[in-house]
Amino acid sequence: MLSLGENLAGQIWRGKSSSRFVHDAGIPSAPGECAADVTSGISASTAGPNSVSGRTVRFILICEGSSDKALVEHLQDLLIHCGAIEAIGAAVDRPSIKSSRNRSISAIGDKVRALLSIDSEYDLLFVHRDSDGADYNTRHAEVEKAMVEAEAVPSWVPAIPVRETEAWLLLDETAIRRVAGNPKGRVPLNLPTPARVENVLHPKEVLREALSAASGRQGNRLRKFNRNFPQHRRVLLEQLPVGGDLERVPAWRRLKRAVEDFLSSPP
Repeated sequence: MLSLGENLAGQIWRGKSSSRFVHDAGIPSAPGECAADVTSGISASTAGPNSVSGRTVRFILICEGSSDKALVEHLQDLLIHCGAIEAIGAAVDRPSIKSSRNRSISAIGDKVRALLSIDSEYDLLFVHRDSDGADYNTRHAEVEKAMVEAEAVPSWVPAIPVRETEAWLLLDETAIRRVAGNPKGRVPLNLPTPARVENVLHPKEVLREALSAASGRQGNRLRKFNRNFPQHRRVLLEQLPVGGDLERVPAWRRLKRAVEDFLSSPP
C-alpha cells in the first residue's frame, strides 16, 4: 500500500478540494430561469448555453509543485465553460507522493499508481507538466507513456504550458497591476503578446519583473514586495480567467480541446 505522506491521503479531498457550479464560473442561466442556489447544486436545465454534457466532474490535479495547486480553480472554471454542470477538484504535488516507506519516487507513472491506490473515486486526472526546454509534443509523449505504465488510469488530460505556467499569467496586464497593488499604474510592463508568449524563454522571471514594475515601489519597499512573489503568483493563478487571450495560446487551446473531448465522451 503506497502513501502520499504526512496524512495527505486523508487531506486530498477533505482539506484540498473545492467546487464550482455553473453560475460560479460566470455562465448564465438559460433565458427565463433563475440560477440555482450554490448550496443546493444546480440542475442541467439551468446550465445555460455553454453546457453540453450536464455532468458533475470530480478530478484530481497532479501538479509539479505545491505552488501550482492554485491551478485547480482555473480547471474547474474550464470544465464548466466546456459543459460540466459542476466541477469538484483537488490537487496534489508530485514531490509529496512517496512510497509506503516514505521514500521518494521520481517516475510519473509510479506516482499515479500510488495515487490510484489511495483514491480512485474520481472521473478525471489532470497531469500538469511545464514543457521547460522541451517542446509540447515531447512532454505530451512523456505523460502519455507514464499513463500507460501506470495502468488502470481513468480519463486523463495533460496540462502542459509552454514553457512555464507563468506564460499564461503574462496575458492579463490588468490582473498583474491589481495584484501588485497599483491598479491605476501607468509604468509600461512590456508584456508579450499572446502570439509570442510561448517564445519567452523565462516566463517566471518576466512575470516577476512585471509585478515589480507594476507595483511602483522602490528601495526597501520594493525588496519587501518582491519577497511576496510566490503569493502574488498564486493569486494570479487562482484568478486566471478562461478564454480571452488564452484562446490564442496553442498549449492552452490543446488543454481546452482535451477537456471538450473528455466531456463529449460517455461517462
